[in-house]
Amino acid sequence: PSSSARRHRKPFQPQCCEEELLHLVADVWLSKKRFSDVTIQVEGCNFHLHTPVLAAWSDFFRTMFTIGMTESRSLHASQSNFSSFTSSGADSGAPPPIVLEDISQQGFAACVEFMYRGRIHVDEMLGDVAPTSSREQQCEASSNQILPVLDHMLELADRLCMPQLQAQLCGVLRGFIDLMNVVTISLIAVSRGHPDLHQQCVVFLINNFTHMAEHAEVLQLHPTTLTFLLETDQLSVDCEETVFNCLMRWVAFNTDERRPLLCELLPHVRFPLMTSRFLHEDVEPHTLLNPLSSDGDELAAAKRLQRVLRGLLLQAYKFISANQARSAQSPSFSKLTQPRAYHSHSQVGLF
Repeated sequence: PSSSARRHRKPFQPQCCEEELLHLVADVWLSKKRFSDVTIQVEGCNFHLHTPVLAAWSDFFRTMFTIGMTESRSLHASQSNFSSFTSSGADSGAPPPIVLEDISQQGFAACVEFMYRGRIHVDEMLGDVAPTSSREQQCEASSNQILPVLDHMLELADRLCMPQLQAQLCGVLRGFIDLMNVVTISLIAVSRGHPDLHQQCVVFLINNFTHMAEHAEVLQLHPTTLTFLLETDQLSVDCEETVFNCLMRWVAFNTDERRPLLCELLPHVRFPLMTSRFLHEDVEPHTLLNPLSSDGDELAAAKRLQRVLRGLLLQAYKFISANQARSAQSPSFSKLTQPRAYHSHSQVGLF
């Protein structure tokens, strides 16, 4: 070809070829039983699928088909990561379907769609959202509907060994991070083992802590995440009193389980940055910090909490008194006397 023809030749576009291939695979899938060579049954629903497609996306299915269908149908749950994996009767002359239990039909159908289309469609999962009085309520209804589905799909993608689907699901979850959903998504990230997604949730919490402190979502925070928020210098907060009040609300939400954690959490609150009036009127007499009379182990725990609190308050009063006296050498106790140096950021070192 001439040099001019080479300059105007359309460049090779592998992404377009990939999309075209996915369209062709999807067309085969939409033909239902055509060319299918394996049937997967979930909650009584038969999925007529194709072993090359399943094996290409899922290490679970690749291993199953590699060791042979007869042997794979007899795998025990401990090998397959499902609570049950059995074979079921089928029409005469056709191989029996592979039955997967302890998973939902909706979740598996979404995984199948991903394997044949290369993407997931959130709108199709939502279905019809009832009309609400405001757009905010409509968004909340959509989030409450979709987050459990995405959580189940993320669990299923892990069990089916589908890393590409896990990555796409995490991307979808990132798009739902806001004041109403960030804590729920962070809990999903922790339980499913996705630290990058969890880190993005923590960054959002740090940058929006003043607003989050009054939001109901904060009451669901994981103790480890809350500890990190309390001790970080980058926390965006209007005053340290907000941090203390948020911690007390979090403890009050589940007093029996969370009050024993106060001895470890309180030292991360920067009491020296509060006013002496707030310390005297709000912190010292707080009911959660002064439990009712008890005996045995509860009494020992209550005494330990009182010792921790007295030490923190003594340190705070000394620092405040020194500042009020404008001492030339104010006591330098620890990072607890330093204001939180908040600045906008996108990366936070976790744990």
